[in-house]
Amino acid sequence: MSVREEIRTLWTEKSRLMNGKVRLCSQVRICRNLQGYPFPVKASSTDRQAISSILLKALGHRMRPKKDWLIIPWNTCTEIERRILTRICSLDFPCEETVIVFHKKGLGVFIINDGDALRIQGMNHYNLYQLWNYVNTCDDKLQKYLPYAFDPEKGYATASPSNYGTGLDIRSLVHIPALCFKQKLIQIQEALKVMQLRMEPVEFVGDKILGHLFYVTHDVAQGCSEADLVKHVDDVTQDIVKQEEALRTHLWKENANFMRDSISRAIGVLKSCYELTFEEGMNLISVVLMGMDMGLIPEDGRDALLSLWALMPSENLTGFCGKASEVHSENVVRASIVRAHFSEYDDALIKEVAHVS
Repeated sequence: MSVREEIRTLWTEKSRLMNGKVRLCSQVRICRNLQGYPFPVKASSTDRQAISSILLKALGHRMRPKKDWLIIPWNTCTEIERRILTRICSLDFPCEETVIVFHKKGLGVFIINDGDALRIQGMNHYNLYQLWNYVNTCDDKLQKYLPYAFDPEKGYATASPSNYGTGLDIRSLVHIPALCFKQKLIQIQEALKVMQLRMEPVEFVGDKILGHLFYVTHDVAQGCSEADLVKHVDDVTQDIVKQEEALRTHLWKENANFMRDSISRAIGVLKSCYELTFEEGMNLISVVLMGMDMGLIPEDGRDALLSLWALMPSENLTGFCGKASEVHSENVVRASIVRAHFSEYDDALIKEVAHVS
């Protein structure tokens, strides 16, 4: 089994953009609904088809040249493709009338009929303000052709209360293994509550958080301007990044041998494993990535490592590698792919003396 080329393109672009350090990437999405139509989660199939028709017509003005844009209707996707798209696009309530429209070069993703009638999504690894400006410009152009559901006092109507008002959903993806090792998460989460923000795990099994990955996002989008909301999330994310970087430096100074040992053991397992679970793969690659970002391991192949990390979930492994989906065979296939990647890692790879940023 393997996924269609359009989904491969979307997955590749997302993997390419997740290449920051600590703050892997930022995501901004604008949520909009149409006057005269209920939210898609409450709408009939006929209403959702009408919404889709209106939005695709409006997007036709945006898709220039059309050859650079791809369209994926949900009702043409296989089960494994649906599971992959749900991950890639952070879908909430996909339905048979959901449609995904995106640019080949990762310049934007438009999602129709997923919770809200339209979600305009952008992602990058650098400036959150530039990303917001891009998504906002897309919204301004579409607004010329669309009757948005808007109240002068309350703002834009959205399916999620946390987005009601501005319609903005801002997320920063952070990789914070040091803060996890030092058990600082509860302290940070409590501080974020006071600021009407939250930090939620990206990957988890039961109560176990995998890969030390978290989204920093907001609880409320009403009562402040879009610019203020962007600044609020950005400032707090930068503070978390500084805490993580400082703690990594502290861990190195406190016990460099422990850091070398942890990273070396992770590489050793990944080089030698013949079965690898999703949980173990996420956590071990996280440790290796931290060592790479600290300057303990050469950065050659960092993009490949991030792509490998993105392959760890079972649906991605099955869809992109075309293998059977039984748990045992998944663990074997996952191990073989990881083993091949790490086969060239030298046993003496960890530097005895390193600059830790």
